[in-house]
Amino acid sequence: MTTTPGAKISIHSHHARNALSVLLQFAVLTTHGLANQLSIAGRFRWSAKMAAAGWEGLLRSTPAGTMVMKNWKNAPQL
Repeated sequence: MTTTPGAKISIHSHHARNALSVLLQFAVLTTHGLANQLSIAGRFRWSAKMAAAGWEGLLRSTPAGTMVMKNWKNAPQL
């Protein structure tokens, strides 16, 4: 984040992308943690709509992405 000459905050696209990635990782890890805590069996499913949203790029090379690849049905290769 930077400021403009007029002292306005300037947020760059990579900051927004990182923020979305953190939010998505948090959602994936929380979902897994809750399922484990409640002893819910089964696997989550990666749907075509998730792929269309571009979530693969937001999860690539993250712990949450690794968890998705190992544990979700139809998961992309992240």
